[in-house]
Amino acid sequence: MNVYEKLQDCRVKLNAKKLKQTGQNKFSNYTYFELGDFIPQTMEIMKENKLASLFNFSPDKATLAIINTEKPEEQIVFESPSVITELKGGNALQNIGAAQTYMRRYLYMMALELSES
Repeated sequence: MNVYEKLQDCRVKLNAKKLKQTGQNKFSNYTYFELGDFIPQTMEIMKENKLASLFNFSPDKATLAIINTEKPEEQIVFESPSVITELKGGNALQNIGAAQTYMRRYLYMMALELSES
């Protein structure tokens, strides 16, 4: 299978797992996916399909590459502009960590076709 077929197989298998959203925004009263809600299952399914993922972050752009480990030249790259905002009471490293966590979550959601209401 090529990288597109493998990724689609991962999406279908992950969707069949009926993932639960454990993140809660109490202010706006909604739930969302946290990385821990789908990363363990994603890594398992990607391993079965011989795919690897590589997250890269800079202050301007974040990318997530999905790589066919049988043919590493076959890759799908998802990207998004990124920003580092200041968290209330957070230091500079915490601000960077928060931005990376958000971008990882959003890029994986994009790559895996995970949806939230």
